[in-house]
Amino acid sequence: MFNGFRKLFERVVIGDSVPALVRWGESLPRPLVQKIQQDAFREVVRYAATRQKFFARQLREKGVDPVRVRRPEDLGEIFTTADDLLKLRAEDFLCRPAQAVFETTGTSGGSKKTYFGYDELDFAAKYEAAALYKNGINPGDHVGIPDDAYGGTFRLLARVLAEWGLEYTPVPLGDLDAVRAADAAGEPLLVLAGGSNLVVADEARG
Repeated sequence: MFNGFRKLFERVVIGDSVPALVRWGESLPRPLVQKIQQDAFREVVRYAATRQKFFARQLREKGVDPVRVRRPEDLGEIFTTADDLLKLRAEDFLCRPAQAVFETTGTSGGSKKTYFGYDELDFAAKYEAAALYKNGINPGDHVGIPDDAYGGTFRLLARVLAEWGLEYTPVPLGDLDAVRAADAAGEPLLVLAGGSNLVVADEARG
C-alpha cells in the first residue's frame, strides 16, 4: 500500500523535478520512510519469486515462502555468488526482457553482463540525481571523480548524468597535488570508491 502511494505521488505531484523529490524525501518522518522501504522490499521479493528462475529455485530449495518474507533476514542463506553470475545463463536472472545491457569484468575474473529496462535506468538516474542535488551538485556543474572508479561509475556519469548537464574530470587520488589542484579550481570532488580513497582525499583536504 505504501509503495503504491509513493509511486502515485511521485508520478502525479513530483514528476521529473529532482528538487521536489529531495524536498519530499526530507519532509517524510523516518517511520514512514521505513514503512515504504519494507513495503517495496516485499513487493520486489514477490515479483522476483514469480518471474526469476534463479530466485524461484533458491526459494524452493531453501523452503522459503516468499509471501512470508518481510525483511532481508527472512531470506536466510539465499544470495547470489560470483560463480552463479559467471556459470548460469543470463535468462536465469531476468524477470522480463532486457532493453539495455552493460558489460563489466568486475572483481570475479570473468566478463559479466547486467541487464536493465529503460524504466529502471530512468528510476535510478532520478534518485542518483537527487542524491547529488542533496549534496550540493547541480545541473551544469563540473566535478572530479577518482580516476580508478568502477566502470559503472564512469558509465553512470557519461551515459546518464551527462544528460543532466553534469561534467566530470578523472582525478588520481594517489596524487595529492592533483587533488589539491582540483579543489583549488573549485571543483567538488565526488569520492565514489573504496575507503582508502576516502583517507587520501581527507589528507588532501587537510
